[in-house]
Amino acid sequence: MRFRPIADDARRIARVQGAFAAVMVPQALSFIQVTFTAREQSRAYAMYGMTIGFGMIAGQLLGGLLVSANLFGLDWRGRCFSSICRLVRSL
Repeated sequence: MRFRPIADDARRIARVQGAFAAVMVPQALSFIQVTFTAREQSRAYAMYGMTIGFGMIAGQLLGGLLVSANLFGLDWRGRCFSSICRLVRSL
């Protein structure tokens, strides 16, 4: 019986998450186009772009802070622990 390292599972999960994110982007953009008038679309696209950019930066910063804080001696696993807590809270 071969034991797979955790990194293999993490890569698979990241690929699935990335695929679903790629499916959602066109949905959000088409929602903006259908919902807003031509004049309002430019502002809606700007807000969408700022939100995406802020999310990317905030995710990197918060993930780095969690890893460098080394809470409970978990090293990088602390980042995964915070994701699990958010998942449980959302259910």
